[in-house]
Amino acid sequence: MSKIDKGYRTICLDLTNKKFNSIEMQFCISDKETSDFFMKITKDDKEIDLSDCKNELYILKPDGNTTKIDLTQDKEPGLFYCDLKKEAKDIVGKYYCQLKVKDETTTEQIVTPSKFMYEVIDDLIKEVEKEDKVKVWFDEETGDLSISNSSFNEGTGDIEIGGDK
Repeated sequence: MSKIDKGYRTICLDLTNKKFNSIEMQFCISDKETSDFFMKITKDDKEIDLSDCKNELYILKPDGNTTKIDLTQDKEPGLFYCDLKKEAKDIVGKYYCQLKVKDETTTEQIVTPSKFMYEVIDDLIKEVEKEDKVKVWFDEETGDLSISNSSFNEGTGDIEIGGDK
């Protein structure tokens, strides 16, 4: 863990009981490589070896779309690492999660009865970085290639180029 990482949290889920520890997790939309946590998975409140299983976290995004993340087995039995990639935190709002465990040696699979949530909050960095993007377009009629770092002020009708007026 780097010195700026938010610190690992551990969500505890049980495969058969509707039990979990409620941890409030928030990530800023501009966070990079710091939106991660561990999941401790038990069965009937006891440790379970899931090394022969595929463990997937299904995520319902605020816009109603879903994504899934494969969890990485840690050295400790039943402990898994989850690193939220961009597609799992690209919209401001609440994300709801549920775990599916599939035994790779049989066709058995189980979904945890409990769900948990994390929230992605807005920040100013996203807006500043959006304004700093370079715009490129090609005019097919004239053959001109235009490159600009500009923003248009709808209120005044002014065009700002290069960040200075």
